Parts: sequence; structure tokens; C-alpha cells
Amino acid sequence: MSLSVQERKRLAEEWVKHARGKMDNVIVHVGCLSLEDSKDLAAHAASCGADAISSVSPSFLKPSSQGWGLPDFKNIMSLISGIDLGPPRLPLMANWKPEHHENVRAELKRLGLM
Repeated sequence: MSLSVQERKRLAEEWVKHARGKMDNVIVHVGCLSLEDSKDLAAHAASCGADAISSVSPSFLKPSSQGWGLPDFKNIMSLISGIDLGPPRLPLMANWKPEHHENVRAELKRLGLM
């Protein structure tokens, strides 16, 4: 990422502030190479009023299985409530298919994390 965590937080705040009433949803991408930074950004997105977060696991290489991201999503979503999980920004690079997204969301809902 070209922006620091603090810069990304300020940018999320501005998007949420200026998008209200103009856009249907604000989805904040919280993916980082550090899971701790992703969790920090997710908690901040929820606290500043984002409608959803989006993330990829801390790897940009195409994974070999569809179950690769669930542990990270559980870890991130366990910190926040009342916020949705949007699709990743680059789904093809992440081997992320629409049905995988729905399966992850269903599992997170089953666990009470969404």
C-alpha cells in the first residue's frame, strides 16, 4: 500500500463524511500485509460509520484453495459488529469467485460475526 495506516484512516473518515446521502454504501478496503493493521483499519471503519469492509488475506498471490481467507476474515470480523463484508477489490487475482464470497459471508453470519 502506498498510504500509511493513519492516512488510510483519515481517507476513510473523509469518504464516510462526504458520501452520506450521496452514495448507497461506503465500503472501506482494509487489506494489508499485516493482519494487525487490517484489524485496526476494520475497527476504525466500523467506528467511523462505514457500511462494509473489504479485504484480502495478507497475500496477493493466487491461492490454491477457496478456503484460504476464512481464518483471516474471522479474525478481522470478530472485532467489529453491524458492518458487512464486501467483495475484495481484485477478485480475479485473489482467486475469489462470487460463490466463495457468499460462502464466507454465510459462515461469518453463522458464527455471529456479521
